[in-house]
Amino acid sequence: MSLEYVEQIAAESGFSPDIIVDLLTLATSGKYNETVSGRLIRSLIPSTVIPEDAIINAVSSMCTNALSTALQSLLVRWLLVCYDVLESNKALHSLYTFLFYFLENNTLCPFVCHLLYLLTRKQDVTAFRVRALLQLQRKMGPQPHLMGLLSLCKLFCPQMVAIVIPKRRRNFFKRIDKAWLAKVKVVQDRQRPEAFLSNNNDSHYSPSDLPAKRLKTDLVPRLDSAYANTSSSSNHLPFAQIRNFNELLQNLDRLELPGQMAAVFKDRHLQHVLMCHPDPVVALRVQYWLDHVLYRDFLESPGSRSQGHDLLALLIELADYLQEGIPVCQYFLANFLHVWNGSDHRALVLKLLTRIGLQEYSELHDSVLEPLRKLFFASSVYFKCQVVVCLTELLHNLVTVEIQRHTHSLAWQKEQLLRPSLLSNSHSVFPEQLDEIYVHSSVAELIGFVGTIASLGLQVEHNNVLLMHCTLTFFEEVCRLSQHQAMVFLPNDYIVYSCLFSDCAMTLTRMCNLLQRYKTCFERITKQDAFSLSTDEADLRKHSLLQIQRYNSIVLDFIDTLWRYRAIISKESGSVYKLVTGITEEKVNHVLSIFQHHSMLGYVHSFLQKTQPEGTVIHPVALKKAKELYLESLKEDHLGGISEFLASSLKKKPNSAD
Repeated sequence: MSLEYVEQIAAESGFSPDIIVDLLTLATSGKYNETVSGRLIRSLIPSTVIPEDAIINAVSSMCTNALSTALQSLLVRWLLVCYDVLESNKALHSLYTFLFYFLENNTLCPFVCHLLYLLTRKQDVTAFRVRALLQLQRKMGPQPHLMGLLSLCKLFCPQMVAIVIPKRRRNFFKRIDKAWLAKVKVVQDRQRPEAFLSNNNDSHYSPSDLPAKRLKTDLVPRLDSAYANTSSSSNHLPFAQIRNFNELLQNLDRLELPGQMAAVFKDRHLQHVLMCHPDPVVALRVQYWLDHVLYRDFLESPGSRSQGHDLLALLIELADYLQEGIPVCQYFLANFLHVWNGSDHRALVLKLLTRIGLQEYSELHDSVLEPLRKLFFASSVYFKCQVVVCLTELLHNLVTVEIQRHTHSLAWQKEQLLRPSLLSNSHSVFPEQLDEIYVHSSVAELIGFVGTIASLGLQVEHNNVLLMHCTLTFFEEVCRLSQHQAMVFLPNDYIVYSCLFSDCAMTLTRMCNLLQRYKTCFERITKQDAFSLSTDEADLRKHSLLQIQRYNSIVLDFIDTLWRYRAIISKESGSVYKLVTGITEEKVNHVLSIFQHHSMLGYVHSFLQKTQPEGTVIHPVALKKAKELYLESLKEDHLGGISEFLASSLKKKPNSAD
């Protein structure tokens, strides 16, 4: 049988387990030169699975030193490429000690580190192995593959690894042999159209290293594999055998989690386990898989994103269920937003942004806000509205969820330094190293940023009504959140007075209602005990109290304009907006009042039609005798914010005002 024929059969249909063993024996027998043996190893493409005998033969042949380093490297790469189609990883795991020995070989080290990363369990992390890795690091320098394996060791046994692992996620291992991996995937898809993926192996590439155009199956692996491992001991129950929630509860302590933890994105039972019984190792496996898939689908090959939409939707669904963002998504967004065109998967990307965790404002600005700002001013008004809504939801999540989570997780982190045996952080499914940050200052600067871009956006879009409503919704959320923080942030003058002189009655009534809410916020803050607040909170309270004078000026302007016919009468103090001297036409003052305001004329006409005798000439002057009744009618027209604001702000009743 010619070598070309073997390669042809391998590419078309792959080989059965028995033939895989025979071909591997030939390739490692030493009868052929390195080129022929290498081509035979590359032809070891399984039609179903890689048998345990082949795994044992491959590693044992490496230990004989009969093979060249190049062939040894090729065998390790073959195990990596076919890792998801191994019959079982138990045989490979039993050879862990032998594989660890090959770390001394500079050529094999990157590939062996990758393989050991997939195989390592807590019982594999021992003091002498950690010392060996640290010695290699001192000898070779901080190589990514060594840092990857050490990060896993530190996760299992933090007391053994004293070095600092980079906080931000990175690709520890190279994406290798894409063409080889593609051939294996094509054969597997052809033999099993329903997307077989073994349950007892960790999907280390599944299938992140394949071009998206070659993927015919779902990105997320399935649990119901026909090749599930059923040889577990009686003390453990494979997760794939769980059929309902009752079985999950009864066997929670003896579950043997699947190797393909990426299935958590589609399996609700697995999500229950992840939330109720968080395991940092499981979280790391999920993030490792996700890191590769996101990089491939959105950064490495941005032209192929057909399945990216489904993946983002699954990420959002999982984040909403866990009520927590996934850290690796945050790092992905920090890179993706700089190359995003603002169109692809817009709704999903913006929704994913609302779940990012708390961080210093400088980091948030550079990674998220600045890219959004550039797109904000270069896009349509509808995109501007979506960005403001996105940042509103982000603010809500940060204040109501993330600040508390950050505080508790930071306290747990400090406690763990004193008690290394404390391994469970119940406040986060995806624990990570946290730093001290000024959380309230970060929130305050975020509010200021949104207010600034919203104000500029309104000027660019000529006070578009939809954008104005989105902006008002944001500041209404700021008012609601003031009960969580000692802060009050007024909209800037442009937003306030654009509402006052708007031709939309709804924006006017919403601003009046907003001013009413701000009054309640200021009253609550003035009653707070300053000595019970932290330094950060005390600074915010001081800043909020300084805005009371500006708030009073705004209220005075609204009252004078809408009720007292004094919109443009010169005032020595108290007014925020300044008018040109000499504009004192009494009619102009009347035109801007609530009875003749251009945004209210339709409601005035409707009210007078209902209340005036038939045949009477309708004119707003008639409202002077029915002010109270007119204000009550505004409530029926869903404009009650205006009447309530006037009632609470005037010393006299509205109907008795001049």
